[in-house]
Amino acid sequence: MDSINLEQISYLGETVAAIAVVISLIYVGKQINLNTQEPRLAAFRNVAAPWGDKMHTVAGDQNFAEILHRAEQDFDTLDSVERKRVLAYISGWFMMTDADYFAYQAGAFDSLPGITAVWRKNFSFRVYREAWKLEGDFYSPGLQAFYDKLINEAEKPVATAPENTA
Repeated sequence: MDSINLEQISYLGETVAAIAVVISLIYVGKQINLNTQEPRLAAFRNVAAPWGDKMHTVAGDQNFAEILHRAEQDFDTLDSVERKRVLAYISGWFMMTDADYFAYQAGAFDSLPGITAVWRKNFSFRVYREAWKLEGDFYSPGLQAFYDKLINEAEKPVATAPENTA
C-alpha cells in the first residue's frame, strides 16, 4: 500500500478548499437573492395597503358608493358637495397611482399589467377623465404621458360579442 505524501495531501486540501469556496458562494448568492426579494415584497405591501383602504371607503359607505356610481354614470347630475367628495376621492386615487407608478419606475415591480387594467377601466368613466383634466398637471410628466395613453385606450370603442340569435 502506497503511503500518501505531502504533495498529495496538499492537493487534497486545495480541492476541499475549492469546493468549500463554491458552496459558500452559492450560499451567499441565495442570501443576496432573498435580501433583494424582501424590499420588493415590502414595496408591494406598501402599494396594496392603500388600495385596500380605498376600496373600503367605497364598500363601507353606502351613501358614497351610490354617489360614486352616479358620478361614473353622469357626473353632471351631482350637486356641488357630491362633486367635491368624488373629486377628493379620485384625487386620492391619483396620488396612490402616482406612488405606484414611481415604485414601478424605481424597479419595485417588473410590470404593471394588473394595475394598468384597473387604471384603464377607471379611465373608461368620464368622471375620471374629467378629474384628470383638472389635476393632471400636478403629476410627473412620465405619469401624465402614461395616463394620457391609458385614456386614449379607454376611450376607444369596446367590441361587443354578437347577440345570440338562437
